[in-house]
Amino acid sequence: MATLSSANHVPKYIQLKELLEQQIDDGVWSPGEKIPSEAELQQMFGISRTTVRLAIKELIVEQKLVTVQGRGTFVVEPKVENTLPELTSFTEDIQEKGFQPGSTVLSVTREQASDSVRKALQMEEDGEVLKLARLRTIDGAPVGLHVAYLNTALLRGKTDLSIAENESLYSVLERDHGLKICDAQETIEALPADAYRSTLLEVPEGFPLLHLRRITYLESGEPVEYVKMWYRADRYRYSVKLRRNKQNN
Repeated sequence: MATLSSANHVPKYIQLKELLEQQIDDGVWSPGEKIPSEAELQQMFGISRTTVRLAIKELIVEQKLVTVQGRGTFVVEPKVENTLPELTSFTEDIQEKGFQPGSTVLSVTREQASDSVRKALQMEEDGEVLKLARLRTIDGAPVGLHVAYLNTALLRGKTDLSIAENESLYSVLERDHGLKICDAQETIEALPADAYRSTLLEVPEGFPLLHLRRITYLESGEPVEYVKMWYRADRYRYSVKLRRNKQNN
């Protein structure tokens, strides 16, 4: 392993941070693997524990490492990346990346649409929706919470929703209700985890989450689904493909 330089103008904790980060990126330590302890790193590089702790703290903030009380510091699991502007279900997206998607149905209820849901789905004031709440997992670990609202008027006369654990909602809508999903409009923002979501997603309160809101449209242009999603920011990320318009040089 490389050494730290006293002559280098870069602080030693930054040098150590960059060195550890390189080891992670190079696969020297695999996801989920424990890295050397603070005492071991202190002895390996002849530096103070404060320097080691600062370097590790930086990598924890950047979600490269995670500390488990009483067990040590571990390399975080890789983030699943969803590339925009492709519209896929969670199940399809995770399977494509080579992971095992999972889903636990928390509740399915029929209720009057709130103002925000009614506006998103372009419904009448007395319209009803089916509300589906699910906990989403990757390889058994909780990573997301989905709360979907479906316009019952578009469900081809079927007022219930039969969805199995680990089943794609889009597949159910196409198979059981004859609905063809076409496109969607999505917004993304960062939010801290509240007490409820921190419990479900097994993270501390205040943990960074990606909050997505999506309106899904049929081929006819009618909005059929309004869904709110919360993902652990340490396990999920979005990538956007951009193309420059050469006419605007």
